Amino acid sequence: MGCFGSVVVLMGLAGGAFGAEAPGSSAESAQAAIERSLGFMSREAVSWVRERKCASCHHAPMMLWTVGEARARGFAIDADAFREVESFALTPYTQPKASTPPPKEGETLAKKLSLELVYLTLAERGLPADDKMRGAVLARFIEHFRETQTSDGYWDPQFARPPVFDARAVTTLFTLWALATPPLRDAAELAPLREKALAALKANPPDDSTQSLNLRLIVNAETPLSGLEAAKARQQLLGRQNADGGWSQTPEMPSDAYSTGQTLYALAVSGAPDDAAFRRAQAFLMSTQLADGSWPMSSRPFGPEGKIAKDLRPISYFGTGWATLALLRTTPPAPAASGD
Repeated sequence: MGCFGSVVVLMGLAGGAFGAEAPGSSAESAQAAIERSLGFMSREAVSWVRERKCASCHHAPMMLWTVGEARARGFAIDADAFREVESFALTPYTQPKASTPPPKEGETLAKKLSLELVYLTLAERGLPADDKMRGAVLARFIEHFRETQTSDGYWDPQFARPPVFDARAVTTLFTLWALATPPLRDAAELAPLREKALAALKANPPDDSTQSLNLRLIVNAETPLSGLEAAKARQQLLGRQNADGGWSQTPEMPSDAYSTGQTLYALAVSGAPDDAAFRRAQAFLMSTQLADGSWPMSSRPFGPEGKIAKDLRPISYFGTGWATLALLRTTPPAPAASGD
C-alpha cells in the first residue's frame, strides 16, 4: 500500500462487551499485552511519519485508532507521540482544499473513495468535543463522501488489494460505519447517502467473506435498522473459528491477527459475548504476539498473478491494530488512567 495522503484513524467506541479471560491467562496479562502493543504502535507510527513524510492508510490511522481507544479505556499512552501523529495527519485537512483541474474534453475523472477519510471520520470519536480541528476536518470528509458515492449507491475502493482495499461492497460497509459516527449520524445531508447505500447492499447482498460478515455486524450495531441479517452473519462467523482459536481471511489461509482481531472486535460490539469463542480467540492472540508487542502477518496474494507484497510492515501494522482493538474490547479496562 502506498501513500495516499494524510490520514488518521480512531475507530468508534460503540459497544463494548468484556469477554472472559483467556485460558491460562489473567486480565492483568491481557492488559500487559495491550501495553506492549501500544508501545510498539506509538514507536512505529512516529518513525513512519518522520521517515516517509506520509500518514498513509496504516501507520498513522491504526496508531491513533488503537491508542485513542486504549486511552478511553484507562490505559496510559505516549501523549507526545499521539499529538505528533495526530497533528501530522489532521492538519492538512484544516487547510484550503487544492483545486482540481477540470477534465479534458471527452475525459471523465472517476472519483474513488479515500479509505483514509473513512478512517479519519471514524477517528473523530477520539477527538475532544471542543477540538478546534473537528469542524473543518468533518466538513471536508462530508464533502468527500458526497462526491464519491456512485450512481448505484456504492463507494468504490481506490484499487483492489484485499484485505484493506477490498470489494466495493466491503468498502461501502466501511463507509456506512463512518457515516454512523456522531455527529455525522444526524447530518441531514448524509441520510440520502446511507439510504442509497443500504438499498444497494440489500438488493445485491455482499459476499460471505470474513471481513464482509464482520462489517455487517458492526454496521448493524451502529444502525440497528440496517437490515443486514446480522444474526445470520454472527452465526456464520462463530462457525468459522479455527481449531487454534483464530480466524482466517480466506479458507485457504491460516489464522492471523488481522482476521482474528477484526472478527473478535465485531462479535464483541455486536452483542452478548460467546465466552467459549472469545476465550479461544483471546488465547490465540495472546500466544502469537511477538516480544516487541506486534503480531506477525504474511502478505495475501493479490491480482491475477497472485503477487506478494515485499514490505510486510503495513499489513503487520494493520494486524497488530486489529489484535489490540480486540483485546481492548474483551478485557476489563485498565484500573487507572495516567499519562495523557
